[in-house]
Amino acid sequence: MAVNNAINLPEVVLKAYLSTNTGAVTGDGTLYTVVFDIKEIDNSDSYNASTGIFTVPVSGNYYIKYSINYLAQASGATYADTYIAYSGSASLFAYQSWPTINTCSNYYGLDSYISIAGGIVLPLAAAQTISVIVDGSGGSKLDIIAGAASSLYPTSLFIQKI
Repeated sequence: MAVNNAINLPEVVLKAYLSTNTGAVTGDGTLYTVVFDIKEIDNSDSYNASTGIFTVPVSGNYYIKYSINYLAQASGATYADTYIAYSGSASLFAYQSWPTINTCSNYYGLDSYISIAGGIVLPLAAAQTISVIVDGSGGSKLDIIAGAASSLYPTSLFIQKI
């Protein structure tokens, strides 16, 4: 609802994306925390765009959604896994696993991106932390996470207290 031409956002909203491609960050089983370096909205100032860590400002239920554009290089990972990790838990949530070019060469062209998206609603307490982790496995550490110059279809993160 708008008041005086202002948009009233929910109590906590984050929208961030990755602006440029990473270097070779995984492919050999290395767990990589994705750093979404551009914050479009962070009305609670809870996301650190240098570390990729969101710190929960207020206890409650949170909707967390991510989209990762993964580029497996030749001799890189055969599978790409993504997770939403949060402090205070031994578990990783919203796990996704997808074959890469090195598994499905007849389906993907060389150096083809795969887009992996996941989301979950979690009850979180203030001061818990959230991060998105990518793990490419089965090859050499050659694979990158693709960024974009704008927020249209990028590797991105959205968090909202609901």
